[in-house]
Amino acid sequence: MTRSRAPLRRAGRGPRPCWLEWREGDGRHLDIGTGIPSAGNTHLVAQKINPAARIGYVDNDPIVPIHARALLDSTPDGASDYLDADLRCPDPLLQAASEILDFSRAVGLMLMGVVEFVTDDTLALDALAPGSYVAIACSVPSTRMQRAVDVWHARGGAPLVLRSPEHLARFFEDLELLDPGVVSLPQWRPDTLTDYRDREVHQYGGVGRKR
Repeated sequence: MTRSRAPLRRAGRGPRPCWLEWREGDGRHLDIGTGIPSAGNTHLVAQKINPAARIGYVDNDPIVPIHARALLDSTPDGASDYLDADLRCPDPLLQAASEILDFSRAVGLMLMGVVEFVTDDTLALDALAPGSYVAIACSVPSTRMQRAVDVWHARGGAPLVLRSPEHLARFFEDLELLDPGVVSLPQWRPDTLTDYRDREVHQYGGVGRKR
């Protein structure tokens, strides 16, 4: 589990988890920009709490599908699958994801380290049913991060956008933003000494609920 996903792992615990009501919502999750699934990833956490949880992983990196499906070991009552799709093309993404998830009911949408590739402030959140939760993490400007972006662009990588915490908060304007708001990731509801709660990292995020 990477540090950027640790806050979401914390949010998935407890009798009424804050970013998705696992039991009432049957644990439906769409994890976009997942990369190669690893130990402690979304389906393992979700299905440990709710064996019937259904998870759709989305990425458009050609390397990912070589490894991904072999690592998606779902519980018999649940489901997990990898979808080759692009966040910047929401219609085909949602169409593919609808084969796994019922979008007429609440889902948990994870956008961890992927909205950097969205060059405007538009996300297709209208497709989510009321009661859905949206978790977003994004890199924020710093000298070190800007150098990395400059190298990425010089090598011909897809355009990347760093967003300030205030800019990132715009994605939550139509959502009910949960406490503690948009913060440095280690500060999102830390609960152990190993969460680096006092360490400032150049990734901020938050969780919002669709009304």
